[in-house]
Amino acid sequence: LQLFVQTFPRATIPRSWRGEYYMSLGQFEKAAAEYEELVRLDGRSRIGYMNLMWAYTTLGRFDDVRRVADTAHGLGLDMPDFHHILLDVALIQGVDADAAREIKWFEGRSDEHLSLGSQAVRALVLGKRRDAAELLKRAADVAERRGLRGLAERWRQASLANPYGDCQDDTGDF
Repeated sequence: LQLFVQTFPRATIPRSWRGEYYMSLGQFEKAAAEYEELVRLDGRSRIGYMNLMWAYTTLGRFDDVRRVADTAHGLGLDMPDFHHILLDVALIQGVDADAAREIKWFEGRSDEHLSLGSQAVRALVLGKRRDAAELLKRAADVAERRGLRGLAERWRQASLANPYGDCQDDTGDF
């Protein structure tokens, strides 16, 4: 990959691949640098913006995630992954208004399972396993309607992972 980038310094594909490699190694700063360069080289690369947003998310650079999304949207670029990342950031930070906006964006779309999956993870983190199971079942239904049978099966299996229900009630008592 190093040689690929050196040989084709203005090509975006080597940057994308090297960024993915760094992400897989947990070298998120290096990945972000690759994706920043990719976006500099091709300011209309949806994949470049998406990967840069993911890298910034892993680094906890949430303001940068929103800045990159705003830049992409300002260029008329959009894709479900942008909204998925923004939803995850909103859920991580507990910014309910932002989360609600992104959840609404996904409603009724064929890729709504992305939103439902993120919401399920949030419910699990909060100890709301029944809510998570219901969200995962809904995600499975959406994926099934889209013809994503393998994904639908994984969502269904995940929804059954805790047959005992919530570990605590709404008051936080066991």
